[in-house]
Parts: sequence; C-alpha cells; structure tokens
Amino acid sequence: MNGKIPERLNVLFVGNSFSLNTSRFLPKIAFDRGVKEVKIGVLYVGGCSIKSHYEFAMEDKKIYEYFVSTDGTWEYEQEGWKDGMGKRASSREALEEGPWDYVVIQNYHNGGSRHVKPEAYEKLSPLIQYIKDIVGNEPKIVFNVPWIESRTDGNYPDLYEQGGHRMILFARIMETMRDVVLAKNPVDMISPTGTAVQNARFNGMGEMSADGCHINIPRGHLVVALAFFKALTGVDIDGLEWLPDEVTEEEKQLAIQSANDAIKTPNYVTMH
Repeated sequence: MNGKIPERLNVLFVGNSFSLNTSRFLPKIAFDRGVKEVKIGVLYVGGCSIKSHYEFAMEDKKIYEYFVSTDGTWEYEQEGWKDGMGKRASSREALEEGPWDYVVIQNYHNGGSRHVKPEAYEKLSPLIQYIKDIVGNEPKIVFNVPWIESRTDGNYPDLYEQGGHRMILFARIMETMRDVVLAKNPVDMISPTGTAVQNARFNGMGEMSADGCHINIPRGHLVVALAFFKALTGVDIDGLEWLPDEVTEEEKQLAIQSANDAIKTPNYVTMH
C-alpha cells in the first residue's frame, strides 16, 4: 500500500559524503511526487562516524559544512564541488533551524567491517538524546544504511575481514541494523539505501561506482534517493516523471524496481 503524499518534507542529515550521495536528488523526487514544501539539510564532515558526531555535538563544534535545498537545487551543483564551500555550522545550529520532520544519522562514509562492530554504535543513543533535547520527540530518527564499497582489491581489507565476499559483509551489516541499531537504540526506522544499491547491482545497473567507495552520479544517486524517499514517506515512486540527465528510461525503471524491492525486503538482495 502506498502512503499519502505529505504536504511537507523537511529532512536533516547529520552525516558525511554518503549523506550527500543520498540527498542529491531527494528534493527533485519529492517535488515530482507532489510534495509542496521541501527542505533538505545536510551537515557534512567527510567520513564522519557516530562517535565523532557525538563529540562534535558535546563541544558545540562549528565543524560541519551545511548545505540546504528548498527549491530542488544545491549550491554545489551550480558552482561545482569545492571542499570548504558549505556554510560552517554546528549540529545545534542546524537542528534549531527546523522544524524537521526527520533527522537522519549516518555512520562512516566507508566503514567496511566497522559497520558490524557494536562499539561503532556506542554513542548512538546519547547522540539521539542530544538531538531530541533540541528538536523534541516529534521528528522521526532515521538511520541511513551504508552501501558496500565496490572495490574488492587489497585497498579494501575490511572486506576480507568479513570472509572476502561482499554479500557476507552485506548480510552482517543488515544483522547489525536489526540487532544493534534498531533493537538497542531509540531509532524509529532505517532507510535501506544499502540494500537498494545491492539490488541495482544484481539487476543490470552495474557497479555504479564513482571511486570505489562512493556511488556515481547520476545512476547511483538516483537509486539511493528513491529508496530513501520511499522509506520515509511510503509514497508511490512508480510514476516518477522526472529523469536525471544521462539516465535512460530503462535505467530509471531498474532504479525504481531496486528501491521498491529494498523497501519490501530490506534485509535481503532481490534478484529478477
């Protein structure tokens, strides 16, 4: 069953480069699906972990680059990406800028086996409490599931720590989402973007790799944004009319299918 189209979608990512990947096409998809008011904010520090997010919060450290989109465009799209181009902000400043409907937490932009270690999540509950102390209990807390890096060589030793196969690492990450992130922390929901990426890879979209770690523009970014939007809102994405440049209609349909399958079975890869 598809969800009712919300009048407003205000989302803040407390994140890293994976958050930039996930959010890039999110405003355009939301507007295309009929959302009237959209505000997407991203607090970005490269490779930032939950522990670092918490420490920055406790220090009220103005360390993040803060990007906001309300009209479907991003500053870094218009001017080209440059390190340091975002407005500097602390997490408190961005949280107070609400109202937010969802606050999204992102762990390491590339964690490998660190994503399956419980100690990586020790500061998750305190971080969530800090967020709730500022925004209250109404915004939902979302954990954005990482995707598996595409590289499989010696530059990715964490993969071999998990048996040398990406599907083993994927399964262990999803077990950790269930048994640690959701079971032991006040997280309202996960966004199965990592599952959507694996679905797309197994169903004809290719690796969608930008650099062995990040997913590419536009195909990879489309897949994760569709999965994220569907996870949060439940709104139908099958009728998406907007299409990024260089994406074919066939690729769009594969991206939609991969996102839908991730919502239906987030813990497993779906192959057609």
